Amino acid sequence: MAVLSITNVTIIYYGNYYIWTNNQYGGWNEDELMFILKPQGPPSKPVNFHVIDVTAVSIRVQWIRGFNGGFNKHLYRYTDVVGGGERWFLVDR
Repeated sequence: MAVLSITNVTIIYYGNYYIWTNNQYGGWNEDELMFILKPQGPPSKPVNFHVIDVTAVSIRVQWIRGFNGGFNKHLYRYTDVVGGGERWFLVDR
């Protein structure tokens, strides 16, 4: 097993990292693996948001989360149109 550790991260380390293998017999670099090191920040906008079920008293929606901003939890807010209040709920990743 190989391990890449980046410690004491500063802005100069942010960016794309690529992984491929090579030795005296050849290498593997097709469809190379890439990961992105980004600073913590606000989450990306969810995508593919759509309604999956509606009843007389409820609605179920579904979406694909974007980058979580570097944090393990998302806090979502929705507005109750009928009651006029805002509500928040926590979703663990």
